[in-house]
Amino acid sequence: MPSRNGFPQSFACKPKDWGCANFGADNARKVKMSNDVQDVLNYTGSTLATLHCMISGLTKQLSEASGPAAVEAAKQHAIKAAKAYPSNPDIAPDIPGIEAFFNSYK
Repeated sequence: MPSRNGFPQSFACKPKDWGCANFGADNARKVKMSNDVQDVLNYTGSTLATLHCMISGLTKQLSEASGPAAVEAAKQHAIKAAKAYPSNPDIAPDIPGIEAFFNSYK
């Protein structure tokens, strides 16, 4: 996997890589610890962008294959999971963001 500053650029799963169900666990072991805040931010941003692309692709396919009702059901499940997320004032799911994301696929 190509890397930058020792961090994998992507954890995107490939069809032949069934180990990806544990989202990047094998790759995470290869990541070198960095004391450079910019490296950590870049790595985190890259991972979040990768997840967004993967989820967007899945949601688009869900919308095309099963219609708005399936997207609504997925949205409700995501909101339920967000509300069950452990309470933390600094890190919490963005429920309005979740709603806007799924509504954009209806």
